[in-house]
Order: sequence, then structure tokens, then C-alpha cells
Amino acid sequence: MKSFISKKNLFLIGLVLAIIGIVVNVLFCIVNVEYFKYIGFLDFLTLSSSVVDLGYNQLNYMELIFLLYLIVGLFKFRKTGEDRSGILKFIFSIIGVSSIVSILTLMLFLINITRLYLSDPESFSFLGSTSYPLISAYFLGILSLCSRIFILWLVYRVRDVLKSDEVQNFKNTYAGWKTKNVSHRIVSLRTRLGHRVFDTFLAFLLCKEIVYVLFRLVVEFIDGRSNYFSFSNIANNRIGLNLFFFVSAIIFYLVYSLFYKTTATKYLSRSIVLDSKSFKSPSRAQMLKRTFARFIPFGSFAFLAGKHNGLHDTISKTRVIRLGKLEEGLSQHLPFMIICILCLFGDAILRIYF
Repeated sequence: MKSFISKKNLFLIGLVLAIIGIVVNVLFCIVNVEYFKYIGFLDFLTLSSSVVDLGYNQLNYMELIFLLYLIVGLFKFRKTGEDRSGILKFIFSIIGVSSIVSILTLMLFLINITRLYLSDPESFSFLGSTSYPLISAYFLGILSLCSRIFILWLVYRVRDVLKSDEVQNFKNTYAGWKTKNVSHRIVSLRTRLGHRVFDTFLAFLLCKEIVYVLFRLVVEFIDGRSNYFSFSNIANNRIGLNLFFFVSAIIFYLVYSLFYKTTATKYLSRSIVLDSKSFKSPSRAQMLKRTFARFIPFGSFAFLAGKHNGLHDTISKTRVIRLGKLEEGLSQHLPFMIICILCLFGDAILRIYF
């Protein structure tokens, strides 16, 4: 199985994934919803560009931006033989976390449709004319679940291929050194602020779906109704919207801490999280402390006071160290980040006012 994915065929595998994602997005716009549900399992990257309900026959610009950036990263990888820009690590980590979130969401879906069907069989009319609506729903759900599990396995293999010797060499070189000797490697305040802003943005994109499902289940359990709730109900309520972002951030940071021991934007700036004493990879317990300490009010922004450590760094005894050179960082990815954020807010303005 190890020979299935290597540096030689990684370009082809990534390109096939990108093309599949783009084709599915286009088909989403032109085919009838009745037919799309049979190819929806191929939509492996679930990033919604909309802050309100995304309807059918609408292009998902956010997914297209990420898929096109994947192609950019693949050509850079093909040219150099190494992912020195961090684009592939970034995009494949996004795909991996998207798959994990989708798997959890689909499991909730399969559990919930059984409850809905037993209480109200008419609610399955969205599946079209079928004599076996529950079987049809289970088939589509399990098919999508299997496709996400396969993509997650694929991403896991790709992660092994992309593991750079540069990271290990850095750990070996600086292991046991005093902190002052690597002060020139500490990530700048500007880069750390960029991490925080763009990771928060990604948390919404990746976790919107599962948090929406969780909110809907809670509302249905409390209120007993299932057909009136939509994301617009959350967006129009300030407390609900703040809670929505808070839960999204918790899920995002938990998944990244447990599976990657870093966050997505750090791949773009070529930064890593290390133990502040040993300069080795932190334990998962440290990463969990780091994750929950982020939600101490204003704790994550302590580094803006002139320190290089946030409160979550101090509590977890970790440091964020730069792998690349001084001139490398988020600046080369700034156009991509700006386009993504403008796409989100632009979509929101268009849908609200037009």
C-alpha cells in the first residue's frame, strides 16, 4: 500500500482530486437536484462560501478557490520535488479535517433520519418518489460516508509522503538548546495575528455544517418541530451567531490538535509547534491544554502586548517556531487569503441585499 502514493505519483493523484472537485461543483449548478444526490458523495471538500443557506444550482466559489490553489501547490511541488511553500500540507489538511467533520455529520444524519422517519414519514419527500425512502436515505448516507473514509485514508497517506526532512532536521538541531538560541526562529507578532484571523475564518468554513446539524437537533429536541429551522435563524440572532462561531472554533482546534498538532495556517507560514523546553513535538495533552486555553478571554492575543507567547503557549509550555527563512511566511500567500475572505463577505452582502 505504501507504493500506492509516493512523491512520483502525488502530483497525478492530487490533480485527479482537484479535477473531480471542480467537475462536481460545476455539475452542482447544472443538474437537477433529483440527480445530484446520486453524485453528491463525490463532493469531498465541503467548504460553504455562504453565511446563509446555500441553495441548489449555485456555484460554490470557496471550494473552487481552494481546489485551484491545490493545483498551484501541485505544480510547485512538481517543480521543486518538495512542498517548501506548505500549500499541499495546508490544502490536504483542510481536506482531511473536512472529511472528519463530514463523517461525524453523516453519522448524525443517519441517526436522525431514523428518528424522523419513525415520527413523520412524510418528511422524506425531499428524496423524491421512492417506495423505500428510509433505505434510499441510508444508501446515500452510507455511500457518502464510505467516500469520506476513503478520502481520509488518502489524506493520511499523503501526509506521510509530505513529511519533510527539514522538520526532523530542525528538531534534531535545536533539541536541548536554550530558548534564547532560537529567538531568531520565533514567529513574528504579525504572522501570529495572521494565524489567528485566518484560522478563525477556516473554522467557520469547515465546521459550519456539523454545528448547524447540532443546533438543529437541539432545537428540534426542545421545540419538537423540524421543518422551520435554517441557518438564517442563527445569523439573525447575535447570541446564536456568537455561540455558533464559538462551537465551530472548538471543533476546529480540537480536530487539528489531535490529528495534526498544529493548525492549518501554520502550514502556509511554515511554522510548527514545539515543546518549549525540549523543542520536540508536544504531546497531545499539551495540545489539548493549548486548545482550551485559547478560549480564555483575550488570552490568545497576549502576544500583541509585545510578548511572543500567547497565554495558550504559556499554559501548554509550547512555542511556535518558524522553519523557513526570514523572508518566507504568510506574505506570499496573502493574495489567496484575501480572496477567500472577500469571497465570504462578498457572498454574504450579495445574498442579504440582492
